[in-house]
Amino acid sequence: MERGNVTKQTVIQQGTIPVKRFAVLFSVLLTVAAILFLINQQRPLAVQVFPEEQLLVGETTRSYRLVVPHHTTRPAPLVIAFHGLGNSPESMANYSRLDQLAERQGFILVYPAARNAMWTTVVPDEVSLEENVDIQFFDQLLHKLLTTCEIDPARVYVMGMSNGGGFAHMLASARSEVISAMVVHSGTRSPQLPAPSTRIPLMLIAGSEDPALKPMREDAELCLQAGHLVEFVTAPHCGHQWSPRHNELMWKFLSGHVR
Repeated sequence: MERGNVTKQTVIQQGTIPVKRFAVLFSVLLTVAAILFLINQQRPLAVQVFPEEQLLVGETTRSYRLVVPHHTTRPAPLVIAFHGLGNSPESMANYSRLDQLAERQGFILVYPAARNAMWTTVVPDEVSLEENVDIQFFDQLLHKLLTTCEIDPARVYVMGMSNGGGFAHMLASARSEVISAMVVHSGTRSPQLPAPSTRIPLMLIAGSEDPALKPMREDAELCLQAGHLVEFVTAPHCGHQWSPRHNELMWKFLSGHVR
């Protein structure tokens, strides 16, 4: 009996040693991964940032944040990203992590700033669409970028978050002829908007916990019925917020369309 106990104890010990070694190795790998992640987060991006560029629109000075990667194709794609209500170009850069995406994918990135942190998305009538001061800002901003930067006019893309997404919908109706594709994140379309004159590829993305999810599904159906190419994405376990983990997916969609 005594010998049998010793044998059993030996077997148990031999079986538990590899498990302990695996646990230690796994812990070490997690630590190394965390360190590498922190190093990557803290390294300077290979982009040049112009945080407060200005443009005169009528009698009003408008501002925007310009991001130019060190390595990009020439002419380069352009992404114009419209922030949400109460946000700013700087805050959108922080929560969206689009600067990092621009660095990896080599596109020029612009964050326009709304007046009083809110884009004008109300459409009283069709004539007012051309009179919209933010659409006028978009027109002059795009003209300036096309004349001062090496940008491919066939690869001009728009992104928008929440209120900025609603404004992106407005641009789809007012300026579909100059936009190659668009991503609307957590933003809904004004029901008063006229139909776009040109069909435009559109990705709609909303969190599974986002109150905007249901109306955005309805927007997707309307756009599909109008003949637009529409891709709808639900971000799991996400509320009314940008989903950076979907950035690569957004870029894959945008870059797949050339006007």
